[in-house]
Amino acid sequence: MKTFFCAVITVWALTAPYALKAQYSENLASDRPGATYSANTVGQWVFQVQTGADVGRVTYTELGFKNELNESLDAKIWVESFSTATDLRIGVYKTAEVGFTLLSRTQRQENDLKAEDLLYSVGGEPVYAYVPSLRVSVINNKQFQLGLMTSFLYDEDEDGAGIGRIMGSYALSSKTAISANISYTTYSNSTTPDFLGYTLNFSQAIGAFSVFVENYGSFIIRTKEDPFDNDFDFFFNAGAAYLLNPNFQLDVTFNGGINQTLFFSPDARAQQLGASLGLTWRLAPFRD
Repeated sequence: MKTFFCAVITVWALTAPYALKAQYSENLASDRPGATYSANTVGQWVFQVQTGADVGRVTYTELGFKNELNESLDAKIWVESFSTATDLRIGVYKTAEVGFTLLSRTQRQENDLKAEDLLYSVGGEPVYAYVPSLRVSVINNKQFQLGLMTSFLYDEDEDGAGIGRIMGSYALSSKTAISANISYTTYSNSTTPDFLGYTLNFSQAIGAFSVFVENYGSFIIRTKEDPFDNDFDFFFNAGAAYLLNPNFQLDVTFNGGINQTLFFSPDARAQQLGASLGLTWRLAPFRD
């Protein structure tokens, strides 16, 4: 973390002689909380840090396991996870920004078959992923915002993936908004299928608080050679954010869902529960 903030200060020092002032909206353009990315950029010569930690538990059922007599076993696998995400967003123009995200994830497995390595390694080491990105604001007025984002994800398991995203937001009133994202992810290896993702977010401001509910999911696009069919995963988020001041926000999110993981059989299912805590901090050193 100390190295991270040293990097931020270094960027300030390099860009200060060329910056006139920071330009950004009075509303904090944070991607937190929830899964929906903001359609707005942070503003020219504005630096923004978004960070959070997530805990989750996934219960896998209907796995298709059988015993020696070919009888179906009512087996379950539980996977507990802890993950973090830290984003640095830098406004290079009033309608464009670059970003970098560092992700980490640790998982631990339990099962009622007393067997190891059925799905994930038990007590495994953290897996890291790195995501540089470019975001532009196409339309930005008080009622409607539209943004485009492209990013590349590199992690230690999947080699790499390109992600394209369209973000939109529509204000129903001064305190109520609907936001949505559509994304497409394609992996560089031949074994991981592409998927089409979506989010739909409804938010309501109540003074310094804002609350939201959100549905998000993905449609996995399998190849003809893949033994499984296309499948659809969906989840729900609900949470709140508190704006301590115009540049600092705290947030909390709870999520749950049922998805078709299909790791073991066409009937396999996974039930997910989780929670997240995070913050957003906007730094505008060149603002008048």
